[in-house]
Amino acid sequence: MSVAIDIADTDDAGVQQALQQAYESKLLRGRKLTAAKRLIEQRRRRGKGLRTDGTRRMAGTVSSATLLRTYREDVDKKRLLIRKAELSRDRLVFVIQALRALFADENYVTLMRAEGLDTLPKNLARRFEVER
Repeated sequence: MSVAIDIADTDDAGVQQALQQAYESKLLRGRKLTAAKRLIEQRRRRGKGLRTDGTRRMAGTVSSATLLRTYREDVDKKRLLIRKAELSRDRLVFVIQALRALFADENYVTLMRAEGLDTLPKNLARRFEVER
């Protein structure tokens, strides 16, 4: 929060120095620093945003409240992306476990061979090894 206030209080030229000070004082590191840089760059390109009538507002200094709100929105988007990725991973694990169980059943394997469906896509086949 204090870093956002420092950045908001500085002019466009002082933003880089404020980021450097935040990095050196270990307030912004790694992903947080990258996210802050991205937000500042978006702000520099777009200005403060759009009015309700669709016209651009005057680009001015970055306020701490808007920087914090934008940062939180970005974090929320990333959390949603992580939830979707975890859901996809869980579904893939379920499918792999189900296929392992099916391919462990010799009657199923015989039936699939008889129907000509005894091969799997390479990506899926690499996910598990069937012990026969």
